[in-house]
Order: sequence, then structure tokens, then C-alpha cells
Amino acid sequence: VLEKMDLMFNNPRLIFLIFYNNRVVFPGPSHMIEADVIMRGRDPKEPIMAHPPDSDSDITLREWLEQVKVTNKGLKLDFKSLEAVPPSLTLLKEVLAEPSCPVWINADILSGPGGKARPLEPQAFLSAVSGLPGHIVLSLGWTTGWTAATENPGYDWNMVHVMERICRDLKHPVTFPVRAALLAQSFPQLSWLLQQSDR
Repeated sequence: VLEKMDLMFNNPRLIFLIFYNNRVVFPGPSHMIEADVIMRGRDPKEPIMAHPPDSDSDITLREWLEQVKVTNKGLKLDFKSLEAVPPSLTLLKEVLAEPSCPVWINADILSGPGGKARPLEPQAFLSAVSGLPGHIVLSLGWTTGWTAATENPGYDWNMVHVMERICRDLKHPVTFPVRAALLAQSFPQLSWLLQQSDR
């Protein structure tokens, strides 16, 4: 289910495969593969590919990265746990020592419209990723919710102002994943946010 779209890059035709958290052959055509990263809920504690409430998986992050790196597709790691970030970035640098594909690092770091899930703590996440190479893209979003057949609120001015302050001094390229169903009622706010930087 394509619930989110990324607003930044000049290519509106980027095709994402999302939620590829298991041992599968990555089908084409696609440009980017997105999967969720958490820490395994039992020993051995290590980064795995799973989406809460799952706490285990049939594939570790290391195994997943080894599979992805031979596909020539870009990858987007969606972090659902702050605990998983440092060991995952160590693996990323090790397995993709000579990256030949785009790499995006994603986390929901603020509460957004209808968001009930707890976001990752912004400064802790940004501190953890600050040492990444400059070509890696930070995908920084909001937790959101959406209810069918009702009027759902969009991203308000306070939400985008807080995000702008957080991103103002970042050195990496930044993209903002948003819930597509909320885009129409949030266009002035999101347009303003994108205009604040050429990154």
C-alpha cells in the first residue's frame, strides 16, 4: 500500500518497493527498495528487518544488505527503533563500503496529523546519523494517522516550522516522507517547507 510519497527530488517517477522485510527476490521494475529496521526482541540482539509489532524476522539487516547490494537498486532503511540505529549504520558502512547505489535513512522524528505512534527522539537520531557520508539522504518524517470517510487534518504550520528548525543546520540532503492522503490539505505548509532550502 503506497501510503507515503517523498517530496524532494526532481524525478517524480521513482518507483519504490516498500515493506520488503523478508527473504524474497526483489522484483522489478523499481528504483528503490524500502524496508523496516528494528532490534531483534530476543537473543542474539541484532538489527533485523521487521515492522512493529513484530519483534523477530527470518532475515537480519546484514543478510538483507548483502541481497540488495547486488541488485543495483537504491535502498531506504526505515528505522522504527532508536536502539537499532548505531549497529545498523556500522553494518551499512561495512557491507556497502564502496556504495554504488543511493542510500536513504528514514525515521519519523516528529508527531504529525493523527499520529499515535511515538516518534524517534529527533536529536538522538540526528546525532547517530551525523557521521554518515554526505551523499546519504536523510528522510525525516512525522508519525501520522488517517481514518477513511472522515475529514482528516493535514500537516499544520507548527509541524513544518519545527521540522524546518530541526533541518536548518543539517549537512546531508533531506527529503520529507508525507502521507499522500493528507497532501492536498497541507500543500501551502509543505510547499513552504521545501522552499526553505535547496538541499
